[in-house]
Amino acid sequence: MEVMIRMCQILERDIIQANPLIEARKEMTVTEMRLFLLGLQDIKPHIKDDMAHDVSFRQTIISCDELKELFGNDAYGNIANMKKKVEKASRCIIKLSYKNGGFCFGSIYKIIRYEPSIGLIIQFSDVLKPYILDLVNQPYTKYKVKALFGLSSTYAWHLLESLLENQGYFKQGRKKIYTYLTIEDIRFRLNAENKYTDRIDSLKKNIIDIPVKEINEKTDYVVWYEIKRKGRKIIGFRFWLKPKKAAELETAPICTAEEKKALIESMLDEGMTKAAINTWIKDFGIDAVADSWRLAIDHANNKTETHGKGMQRIKYLKACMEKNIAAINADEAAIKAEIDAREKRVEAEKQESIKAMQEGFAKIGLQNVGNLLGVDAGHTNPTNNDPQELDETQLMIIREAYKINGEFSESLLQTLANHGYTINTFAKRYWKYLIA
Repeated sequence: MEVMIRMCQILERDIIQANPLIEARKEMTVTEMRLFLLGLQDIKPHIKDDMAHDVSFRQTIISCDELKELFGNDAYGNIANMKKKVEKASRCIIKLSYKNGGFCFGSIYKIIRYEPSIGLIIQFSDVLKPYILDLVNQPYTKYKVKALFGLSSTYAWHLLESLLENQGYFKQGRKKIYTYLTIEDIRFRLNAENKYTDRIDSLKKNIIDIPVKEINEKTDYVVWYEIKRKGRKIIGFRFWLKPKKAAELETAPICTAEEKKALIESMLDEGMTKAAINTWIKDFGIDAVADSWRLAIDHANNKTETHGKGMQRIKYLKACMEKNIAAINADEAAIKAEIDAREKRVEAEKQESIKAMQEGFAKIGLQNVGNLLGVDAGHTNPTNNDPQELDETQLMIIREAYKINGEFSESLLQTLANHGYTINTFAKRYWKYLIA
């Protein structure tokens, strides 16, 4: 029981790392990434000057019993292969790119070894200090170990991390966040194998659909996507993410109680009135006020001497606050309007597709297609003898041919017949695919 509690504590710990490090280690296997997280979960990085933090990498020890709980089942691997896993992880090299165009190939670990009497011992190489320990004024991503530890696909892992890089927007009240990846982005950021990227249907199935399904089944997040086209050509995908327990993230404040107190004291010291402060917080929320105040102070400190003191500074700060808060809320309103419009557009397009299918089927004598839309295709038996299961490529050809002609041509009907289908049995089994 005690070991189980310690394992749960490990899974609940926060992982914090600079965003460039996420991209730099994209060639890791799932096992190597799990070991990497186990090393990170015991580190306190320097994020704010007033917070306790590590100044150097120390050794992290995961006991043998904890390893058995973490790696001893089908979801996480097998402890019997630990020697092979550690040996491979010890050879991990990552490429770190610098703003001046330089780069560095560095070893990840100073120490990573397994001792049966102790457990797994991990200590990172000093080359990773700027990406793990010294994170002040750097973009970083934070999530719990359990958020990714159970994933078995590297593509699912990389996709979820890419989305979580934007999770700060949850704290601004957004219910879902997104990231847009071009086909080239998918190849690079997800480290997609060439055998899957030569054809769009293969890429969509292996690099997108299967990983998205795994994320939705094994994590606390829901992911979906929409295809972006230029003409008929697919040029990218917009991925959306929201937490399954949305309330926990949506209500998480950027300002703690201590920070809120310090913020109000700072505003009072600068000449803002209690009435104005309370009105701003009531109308716009403490997070928007905190962001706006930081911007206002920066602007005021950079102004000329005229605005640097006395009533001129107070008036200038107040004007900045009004302007900044208005801008923040206008931006949020624009984003909400965009999301609402997208959802309405998707629904309208779906209804148009259904209508087009109904009209197309009616032309060839299938009058009851409206009733078919309520049929579960996976539980409908075809009426003719032993129809063949169609693969993704065959379905894509049939769907595209239907879209081009607006109806089922004689050649398309013959193709269906060759695979053992009448139009009725084909529609019953695959209608969902045709209107996707």
